[in-house]
Amino acid sequence: MMMKSILQYKDYRKYIRDYYTWEKKHSSFSWREFSRRAKFTSPNFLKLVSEGKSKLSTPSAERVADAMDLAGFEKSFFQNLVIYNQSKDTKKGKVAHEKLQVIAKENAVRKMGVGYQNFYSTWLHAVVRELACATEKPSVESIAKRCRLVVSPAEVADSIGYLLRLGLLKSNGRGGYRQTEKIVEGDEQGIPAALRAMNSQMARFAEQALDDVPPEWREITGITMGLSQQSYTKVLGALDSCRKKILDIVVKEENVDRVYRLNLQMFPMTTIESDKVNDDNT
Repeated sequence: MMMKSILQYKDYRKYIRDYYTWEKKHSSFSWREFSRRAKFTSPNFLKLVSEGKSKLSTPSAERVADAMDLAGFEKSFFQNLVIYNQSKDTKKGKVAHEKLQVIAKENAVRKMGVGYQNFYSTWLHAVVRELACATEKPSVESIAKRCRLVVSPAEVADSIGYLLRLGLLKSNGRGGYRQTEKIVEGDEQGIPAALRAMNSQMARFAEQALDDVPPEWREITGITMGLSQQSYTKVLGALDSCRKKILDIVVKEENVDRVYRLNLQMFPMTTIESDKVNDDNT
């Protein structure tokens, strides 16, 4: 379970405190280590900042963002939140607040919980949602032809109708469609079975792509690695940071001409010592 998005915060100090608590829960993290990552000489500086006893300058805000692995729109949001929270200049604070609103709106995430199982029952809905907005006046026939996996125009039409009813697509009034949110994200607690089915389906498609897609149009690589629990947590953080950087690219894209699926997969190839202990005690 990762931290909630910084887009939900109104106080950068609260975010720093929550980040520290989350890191502390998963490793031997300390305020000294936090300050070291952000390149501060004082070991307690960030603790004082989180308590409102010290402030961050513009350069130091960037270093703190980097230390927390914030990237793309999340880094920009944090930096503007610092300005907004600390600014005594009304005009400067207003500009920062306007930027926060724009960033939050452009990167809004629709949480897909109970009631969205059907969206994840097939790969088609996610792909149609992207292709329907790729051209000004898409036809169901053109969308069907663009899909690498075989699908009929009737199935595309059904999918568009479903997405419209769900509020994930809206008519733009000119014979085309627009997305209500750029990003949708499945709730692992709300629809775990549906998400597992979707991930299983996509994993099979990735395997097929090894034979069906030219190497220059795909990237499938992997690493087999030895990890401790602490380094495993760090790798998860690095993957999350990478995912945010990619989302930052995606939300700014205005000339979609293809749809890709990116799978981030990491799973154990051996038993884990804690599992052995549990097995012995049963």
